Amino acid sequence: MPLVSIIMPVYNTGNVLHSTIKSVLMQTFTDFELLLIDDGSQDGSSEICDYYAQKDPRVLVFHKINGGICDARNYGITRTCGKYIAFCDHDDEYLPFLLEKSIDIFEKTDSDLLHYRYRNYSDLQKDCIFELPILNKDIWNITNLSILHNKLEYLHYFSTVWSIIYKADLIKSNKIRFNTKLKHGGEDLEFNLMVMKYASRMIVIPDILYIHRIRESLSTSAKYYEDLLFYYHISQKLDNDIITQKGINFKDEYYTLNLTHRLISFISLASIVGKQYKEIRYGFMIFEDLDLSTTIVKKYNWINLRITLIYILFKFKLYLLLYILFKYRNRKRRKKHKRYNS
Repeated sequence: MPLVSIIMPVYNTGNVLHSTIKSVLMQTFTDFELLLIDDGSQDGSSEICDYYAQKDPRVLVFHKINGGICDARNYGITRTCGKYIAFCDHDDEYLPFLLEKSIDIFEKTDSDLLHYRYRNYSDLQKDCIFELPILNKDIWNITNLSILHNKLEYLHYFSTVWSIIYKADLIKSNKIRFNTKLKHGGEDLEFNLMVMKYASRMIVIPDILYIHRIRESLSTSAKYYEDLLFYYHISQKLDNDIITQKGINFKDEYYTLNLTHRLISFISLASIVGKQYKEIRYGFMIFEDLDLSTTIVKKYNWINLRITLIYILFKFKLYLLLYILFKYRNRKRRKKHKRYNS
């Protein structure tokens, strides 16, 4: 039985898939299985998967009807055999020592998760466009995740699943799965927030061990998707549940920053895709559950005038007026969105 199960959803990746699979197979640590979940590819990616399965017994291929990345990852989770579960996107890269460094440390601790750093690259630029901020120069054994939950979330440590190795039992025993309703982002953070409800210990290592590639050249001008409204709503509810369950201080600065980003993103997206106020009223309700208006308005000393105005309207529950202001501010983007989807 392999020690690590690596899940890689594959969909119409093309020849880039070769380098991604090779980066996993060339790991200095070899006790793993690689599950290639072919999610109904139609461009030859299926044949590439089969080629590596015939070449290396550690590679397992599953061909399925297209259901999206969340469905493919869930499919993979139920078929893993390892003590640990890791993820890799089909056009990214494992650096050679990723598993060796991670598993050696993981096996010496009683942690639930292990997090390593990563860099993002765009196919339109040669230089790195984002590098996960470093928390500690040395290996950091966080034995009480509750204390640092808000800060870790704000610094994007919960934003991706391919930068974390999980104890398989933590995921399986608690029946944690990806939300298949999310098609255009947010699924990783929601998954990790569900994990955080049950995890208490995490190892953070400062090494950059993963390269994430963003294929911006394949993106379209329509970057606004209605399913993200659901994501902002459900992720805030998960955060509220974790705060209540673990007694986290939700009044700290990092929680305020997380909430601010989520609230503004929710209102802005709704105004761009043309939602009526009555359709998104529920979104405001989740933000007022813990009297968060009082919390955020106390932060005037570090916010600008525009954000202060938003907080004041939110504090006095003038949600309709707040939404009208956002609709006016985003009128050009709303017209562009309508043209693209007409």
